[in-house]
Amino acid sequence: MKVVRVKNLSFNPMEVEVPIPSEVLNEIKVAADHSRKIVIPAISKI
Repeated sequence: MKVVRVKNLSFNPMEVEVPIPSEVLNEIKVAADHSRKIVIPAISKI
């Protein structure tokens, strides 16, 4: 997802609940943790 600001358009602060199963959220968390702990430090060393 990409957020782009558009001039002269008001911001809609409404929150939207997205029905994502907890298993999928856990998979996303595992991938994010892996990236944060292993991938990003490895790239930073380059």
